[in-house]
Amino acid sequence: MLVAVVGAFLMFFGFSFIAVAMIMVVLRWSDRYLLRRLRRSARLTLGELSNAASLPRWVLITARTAAGPDGILTSPAFDTRCVWYRTSVTSADRDDSCYLDRSSGGPAIIVTDGTGSVQVDLGLILKVSSHERVQRTRAETLTFRRGSAPPDHSRFAILERKGLLPDWIYPRFGSRRVDLVEETIAPDVELSVVARTRRLGPGVVILRRRGAVSADAPAEWIARLERDVVTAFWTALAFPAIGLALGGLGLVLVLAGAS
Repeated sequence: MLVAVVGAFLMFFGFSFIAVAMIMVVLRWSDRYLLRRLRRSARLTLGELSNAASLPRWVLITARTAAGPDGILTSPAFDTRCVWYRTSVTSADRDDSCYLDRSSGGPAIIVTDGTGSVQVDLGLILKVSSHERVQRTRAETLTFRRGSAPPDHSRFAILERKGLLPDWIYPRFGSRRVDLVEETIAPDVELSVVARTRRLGPGVVILRRRGAVSADAPAEWIARLERDVVTAFWTALAFPAIGLALGGLGLVLVLAGAS
């Protein structure tokens, strides 16, 4: 009986190795596509891109975030200098929410490299994961009761003094836990962007939402993706072999225990 149980566990772990390999292949397939796109895209300065007679379909640029027509912004809750912010006030026990969203460049983020500037679709910038050091997130949580007020030092109190705190945070009965989250993008953050291009007017180019952004320099970005692809390749080879070996041994033990 014990032999059969051990065999069943080995078969389970064997199938798990095979499943992990399949998941790795699926997850890293997009990395292979992105790596190919990074290698093939045109490398231009923003001055060259803005003044190009004919835009390349895809471009890879390195630039820094800059203020748009509205200048440097100050986020409402944490008073952070930024070129974009999104402040949200939510509660798990209500469908209502309050969102404050503003960019100094309208629906895009302005980036510059000293030779010129272009716009980057805000949706593309926001694809970047938090560990890439592009967005900064701060949060605060308070529990509100009827007739209570947020502490003077809290960020909720700052929003209330500015008239930006919704009334629903105060419950009619009992208490309500409310979350405040503020995300910002600071000026002068270096980005590498690979994206489709579109001309909006003479000398005005936007990098569209279809693409990718990284806080790494292009060479570092490419090297990281190459390492990930190689790791996924060897995982796709080794894990199924280990899984089949464990599964086969488990099957033998199960059959032996049943006989």
